[in-house]
Amino acid sequence: MRFATLQRKFKLYLWAHMSSKSPSESNRHPFRGDFEAAGFTRFRDGTGDLPHIRQLKDDPEKIIREWPDPDLSIRSEYLDAEAVRALAKKTKVLFDELRDSYGINAPVAWVVGHGDYRGADKDKEPLDTVLYAVADRVHGFNLGRHRASKLPKWGRNAQAERETFVAALEQHYTGLLNYYFDKMENGGEFLADISGDHQYEYGTIAHSDVPALYLVDVEPRIREDASRPGMLTLILAVVTEVCKSEGSLGARLNGIRSLLLQRLAETAKPDEDAQTERRRQQILDDLGVRAA
Repeated sequence: MRFATLQRKFKLYLWAHMSSKSPSESNRHPFRGDFEAAGFTRFRDGTGDLPHIRQLKDDPEKIIREWPDPDLSIRSEYLDAEAVRALAKKTKVLFDELRDSYGINAPVAWVVGHGDYRGADKDKEPLDTVLYAVADRVHGFNLGRHRASKLPKWGRNAQAERETFVAALEQHYTGLLNYYFDKMENGGEFLADISGDHQYEYGTIAHSDVPALYLVDVEPRIREDASRPGMLTLILAVVTEVCKSEGSLGARLNGIRSLLLQRLAETAKPDEDAQTERRRQQILDDLGVRAA
């Protein structure tokens, strides 16, 4: 999303320009127009509105969510404006890394401004300073949900469309697995809540008619230097999604399986603790069960 485009659409404070201005100068959210529900429901059962995921009435192509979410206990961690600004800078760096180094794209811009959402019970005051995620609406299907009815029906060029989708899927799993393996080996901060297929959608966005896979669950849940068993648990979660996708496709993703075996071998240590060894074996067992 280009800065000039955002300037035209919104009256806002971008994170990079917050050093000299305070969000408290504005007594409402930093966007032109009013919010309304974006029409999303809970993933697992398809029921129950998600009121914290909203859109502007005059621009339904932009999905907006603010952080911290007033409905979560984590809210108390970001009552300080400087903490929110620091989070904004950190979040942008991590999402840029995810896109540029691992090919996982979240079509999102980050905006710091005055809070608006009061919570589902509507009895809380908005925070003075929050981080807004302004994401492009994806027109397509949810990667996790589509498995309930196998693959969606493709159009006139069904074979080519399917091949394009499978290539995007393989690129996605390759990037995600390499991301977690690299973070396990190199340490540092990382995005911990991006492993589920239900957090991605395949389709097009307003300024691109080329189908692609996009990360749409963009909460900035950041962790640092997780334990090796913890990182392997995240990798195991990705492996579970890989195996489910193989079931929907009716074919094995052999390139992903080879990558997993290669990275497991490369990152093995002779003095691993018992918990780490159990996680490694779980990954191999998971692949083995579904390969049988």
